[in-house]
Amino acid sequence: MAQRTFTRRHALVWSLTLVVAGLVAACASAQTDHRTARASIWAGTYTLPPAAQPVAITISMRGTKGVVSLGPGHAAGVQVAIAHGRGVVRFAVPGRPDSLRFVGRTRNNTAVGSVRQGAARGSFRLHTVQGPPLNSALGTYVLDTGGAVGLFDYSRLGVPAWEVDYTTGAFHALRGNGSALAAGPALLTKAPSIAQIAVAGDRLTWTPNVGPPVTGKRLAVSQYEVRFPSGKAMLAGTLSIPATPGRHPAVALVHGSGPALRDEGQFSAGLMLQHGIAVLSYDKRGVGQSTGRYPGESATDTNIDVYARDAEAAVRFLGRQPGIDPSRLGLFGGSQAGWIIPLAAARSTQVQFAIVESGPTVTVGETADFSNYTSQGASELTQPLAQIEAQVRRDGTSGFDPQPWIRKLTIPILWLFGGLDMNQPSNLDIQALENLKRETGHDYSWRLYPHGNHGIFVVETGLNSELTSSPGMPAAFFSDVADWLRLHGLSSG
Repeated sequence: MAQRTFTRRHALVWSLTLVVAGLVAACASAQTDHRTARASIWAGTYTLPPAAQPVAITISMRGTKGVVSLGPGHAAGVQVAIAHGRGVVRFAVPGRPDSLRFVGRTRNNTAVGSVRQGAARGSFRLHTVQGPPLNSALGTYVLDTGGAVGLFDYSRLGVPAWEVDYTTGAFHALRGNGSALAAGPALLTKAPSIAQIAVAGDRLTWTPNVGPPVTGKRLAVSQYEVRFPSGKAMLAGTLSIPATPGRHPAVALVHGSGPALRDEGQFSAGLMLQHGIAVLSYDKRGVGQSTGRYPGESATDTNIDVYARDAEAAVRFLGRQPGIDPSRLGLFGGSQAGWIIPLAAARSTQVQFAIVESGPTVTVGETADFSNYTSQGASELTQPLAQIEAQVRRDGTSGFDPQPWIRKLTIPILWLFGGLDMNQPSNLDIQALENLKRETGHDYSWRLYPHGNHGIFVVETGLNSELTSSPGMPAAFFSDVADWLRLHGLSSG
């Protein structure tokens, strides 16, 4: 039986305070109004360790102060202090357990140097630019009229940057730079523009072609570049904590299949942060800045075990962090994470809740069987979904089975499914949950969105070709998540 159930595209759909001369300044999110003075903008990349994928970095600088914005997967820029002069520049991005320290030399309009965090060593290169790159505008914005929107960049994975309305569920493909963006009419359609988005500092203005403009402010977040051990690997990620008083609930984001980086968690992170929940998103082992050997995307028992142990390590790390409530730690993930999360949560006494989006509750073999019959939405179905599901039942189970682990879980869990998911059998998953809940009486909840695909994007038949014109996700998805979080004492809203 084939074990590779989800493609990289479907795994996606599944969607600085600095120090001067080594003295650590207090961490704070970037709440500076860039309109009050002219800033010089430096943009480029850093690589840490040397074999890692480069990470985008932008510095908007005025004198010895500035704002550092890192690449996709970071919720905000952070205020910085910068030491520079006589051809030398020094700064440090806040991190745990160590800051991310940059030291370099400047010549003309270029800065080149070294970067380190703990034992990790790497390099960076910056140059001056005329306008702010897109990464300086990424993050979640709370609208003055209520609600929130997010600006996220998934271009690394071959799809556009998106503006996401967390109230209506609308997704708009974006084009432009970090100060002026044009919003297209649909998920993968950039033209014609239906609105203009201006970002100045922490303020966003959405100006539709018809109707009055809407303004908002970037959600205040304290952000840290982190490294934590999992076995012999050192996992690298970003910890984002809402900049509000007290200790916050927190989730570790668990990836679907493929060599995923933390940037694939942008949408989920924004969803959690606006409800006052801290988020840890990390690069998979052997990918990005994380060390260790990448196990591969096949959903074998061994690989699921490895990824579950990494998720457990992420929760252990979260439980030790200032600003985090160790009694309210959870896991959030989708697709292949539907197998990983129950195993990790059953083995960890620290996991207190979980949310799973489009994650199977049936075996790996049944899921692979189903996705083979449906071609994962690449072509029209040759028979109705109900008949395919009945055939999958007749073919039987094989591979990793999450149900023994789900049966052990007494924590509240929310599953979110699309009724037109061509990657895994949502109706069979729900039948399994109904049986498990009837058997155990545990706090299992689920929602089915009839016109949702594997990413719970609205489609008509489930064909991948329909994504081009998809308006986004069902509005009920966001209200259902918000209601469930409030019911379980996890939301500050």
